[in-house]
Amino acid sequence: MLAITNVTAITMAEHGAIAPQTVVIEDGRIVRMAPADALPVPESALRIDGTGKYLIPGLIDMHVHVVPHIALPREGADAVETSTALAGEYLRLFLAFGVTTIRNMAGSRFLLKVRDAAAGGSFPSPRILTSGPIIEQTFGWSGIATYAAKVATPEAARAEIRREAELGYDCIKIYNNIAPDIFAALLDEAHRAGLKVGGHVPVPVGLLDTLAAGLDSIEHLRGFDAVLDGRPFHERRPEYPGDIYPGWRFAAPGKIAELADRVAEFDTWHVPTMMVEDPEHADVVYPPAIRDQLSWSVRQHLEGLRLDLDYTPQMRSDVRAGQAARREMLLELYNRGVKLLTGSDCPGAKTRLIPGHSLLSELEAFVRSGIPPFGALQAATVNPARYLGLADEIGTIAVGKRADLVLLDADPLANVSAVRRQSGVIVDGRYLPTAAGGSAAAGCAL
Repeated sequence: MLAITNVTAITMAEHGAIAPQTVVIEDGRIVRMAPADALPVPESALRIDGTGKYLIPGLIDMHVHVVPHIALPREGADAVETSTALAGEYLRLFLAFGVTTIRNMAGSRFLLKVRDAAAGGSFPSPRILTSGPIIEQTFGWSGIATYAAKVATPEAARAEIRREAELGYDCIKIYNNIAPDIFAALLDEAHRAGLKVGGHVPVPVGLLDTLAAGLDSIEHLRGFDAVLDGRPFHERRPEYPGDIYPGWRFAAPGKIAELADRVAEFDTWHVPTMMVEDPEHADVVYPPAIRDQLSWSVRQHLEGLRLDLDYTPQMRSDVRAGQAARREMLLELYNRGVKLLTGSDCPGAKTRLIPGHSLLSELEAFVRSGIPPFGALQAATVNPARYLGLADEIGTIAVGKRADLVLLDADPLANVSAVRRQSGVIVDGRYLPTAAGGSAAAGCAL
């Protein structure tokens, strides 16, 4: 039994904070919560003094890759020892920074084994939900073959969905080059199986038709750029993905608000992944103070990512020039009540994103776009819980919920960067004290 006493609770069930509270945890759940002067603490409980501290729900990263793709065994292969060990190190990092649930967006049978082992308590880990292999019709580059499934017809698409459902994947991930008839078959078969579909906007389908078809979540604001691009069509570069960034750079005046109005008509959720495409803040996502505390194997893989292969100097220039438009788009979506989710895309192919730490940077990116701290926290707690169908379990602080919590030394509603000042993480009722600032060293020692 665990009791956090005299703490200010930001439950995320409603705006604001409740102080002072005592929160009692037993068998992985919150069993009592009441004003501190009205709830005696059981003598058998481990007491944590929450005086001057703030309690928030565990954070949720809705777009991660548990390990870099270069470290994944091929689909169907047995898990290799080095990949398993590396996955364990990455998963501990999520916990070190208060991320207690993740949605992995490029799965494999290996990652199903990791998910199940983590759920069984084999090693410290956030709750893992994983898509199957990325589904694509035509591979735009050869490297994707190691973690993707190719489908050439609607019938093949339906068969792939049935295969992934039988294997036990939690959701479906789609990619760029999918024809409209195959896209329709994927969505229909997945929804028949009770699986949500997230991913990129297929280029042959386009953003508005993708929204109308009912894609459950759109990642990276993909497809927005093509609608916003103010250049005459003959001036656009035809290649993909090299031309996804100039669309933001040349966003036509007034089109952002107009597009936000259209997007708000649909029920799709959006995971903008702001930090992975933000070269202006690259020093924020891979700071030396944290980098130097990472294990040798994690550093080796992060620093082995060939950022230049996926992110040319021209693309970086386009991204930098389009940042203001991306931020304006995010704020316009928020102001219209469009459903937003935080996802960091760590460890990133364009920016070296430290798992867990990357989501804290993403929250700050939401606030830089003009979203208030409470709105940013909603996108990292209660909103993902709703999307995942886990609102009865996680996402808010309430009696009966799973005890996935983060204890902070400052008020995140006053300054969202307070999420970096963690004094402890509670996952499934287990208390994991962290070093000052929620350092990576604390996570690696779990």
